[in-house]
Amino acid sequence: MWVPKSDYYTGAFIDNSETINLCSPTNKKKISQLLDIKDHNTLNNYVKRLKDKNAIVQTKNGYELSPLLKLEPVQINIVPKK
Repeated sequence: MWVPKSDYYTGAFIDNSETINLCSPTNKKKISQLLDIKDHNTLNNYVKRLKDKNAIVQTKNGYELSPLLKLEPVQINIVPKK
């Protein structure tokens, strides 16, 4: 199945990040090694695209995953009509 590179890289950042800042230099170096990219700075292009698509958001600590993409349990209450 074909997956856009930006989605593939988003998954790589989510699955392999070890710091609070999703796109820290340490994480970019690790991701570039996993994806066989020679220069980790190449990932800056994908970071910008992910930011433009609101997949990641910039915070005071760097970049975090958008709240919409976080895997957190959601409670849905269904109230029957009377």
